[in-house]
Parts: sequence; structure tokens; C-alpha cells
Amino acid sequence: MNKKLTCILLVAMMILAGCQNATPSVESSTSNSVSSALVEESSQAEEPSETSEEEHKVDLSDPEYFPGIPGSFYSDIVVGLEQNGFPEDHDVGDTYCNCTRQVSSDITMDYSIAKNSYYEVVSASFNYTDLNNNNLEDVAEAATAYLSFCATMPYDTSDSDAARAFVEENIGSNDAELQIGDALFSIYTTQLTAGYTITLQVKYNEV
Repeated sequence: MNKKLTCILLVAMMILAGCQNATPSVESSTSNSVSSALVEESSQAEEPSETSEEEHKVDLSDPEYFPGIPGSFYSDIVVGLEQNGFPEDHDVGDTYCNCTRQVSSDITMDYSIAKNSYYEVVSASFNYTDLNNNNLEDVAEAATAYLSFCATMPYDTSDSDAARAFVEENIGSNDAELQIGDALFSIYTTQLTAGYTITLQVKYNEV
């Protein structure tokens, strides 16, 4: 009887040991499956951006190509402004994109972008309007952060420091211009019945 009991115990121990050895391989198999799925999902997620990049590549031989600022992409501006308080329900069409942010009953910030078929910025206008403040210095001070941010829009030959300095040094003036790479920056002030609108314009301008 003792021998039989010993044999039974040995068999039971061997079975248990076999089960324990099999468990890691199951876990490893599951882990590999999950990793493969993540890699596949990541690969699929990257495909649209690569395709999109190829779709938006400018073809200078295109007879319908209308020049925009090289390296600019209108959505860079839109997304940047949305991340800084602008509403996401902007008005967008084949050749334009517009949006207004109502800061208060008297103050608005808005932008209007003209774009070509490759989504380059052809021209852009950014306005800060205060309908109830006849002190230009106050309006200019309040508008500086918004307009200097817009001036740093990215493009191939941009210089964000120079663009920001241009706004800060000339905001509130009647008319000022600066060429930075392939873009011409203009800033001017419009006096209203009550208050002011300060406008920054950026447009493609081949030197």
C-alpha cells in the first residue's frame, strides 16, 4: 500500500509541475497577441497621416495651383487658436476658413484665412475689436497677446521672434509692414464710432 500511495503522489506532483510549466507559455502567447495588435493598430493609425501628407504635397506644375506661403498649413493656425479659447465650429470651405471668438459683449477676436487647394495660407487677417474703448493704448495692450501669437504662424521661411517683435513694436500704429521670408506682415488700426479694430494681415509675397 505504501508503494502505491507513493506512486500516486509522484504522478500527482508531475501533473502539477506540468501545469505550472505550461502557464507562462499561455501568458507569453497572450502578451504577444496583444503586442501584435497594438503594433498593427499603431501602423494603421500612421497610414492616414502619411497619405494626408502626400495628398497635400504641392505640385508646382499643377495649372490650377494658386501660390500660397510655402510650408504653411491653415489648420496649424486653426488648431492653435482652438487650443487657446477659440470655438471649434469654424466656418470652412474650399478656399477659406473663418471664425470669431466673442470675448465679451464689446470685444471680439476673429480670423479669416484664404487658402489654396493644397491648404497653404494665401493670406490671413486677424482682428481684435473693442467697440467700447476710445483709449487706443488700452486696446493695443489688450490685443498684443492675440495678434503676436497669430504672427508666429509656421511656414518654411518663418522667423517667429521677428514676427512677434514686429507686432509688439507696431501695434496701434496706422500702418506698418515687414517682409519675413515669403510672407508680408502688415498691421494697422481702424478707428470706429466707439472703439478700435486692430488688424494683422499676413499674405504670400514672393521677394
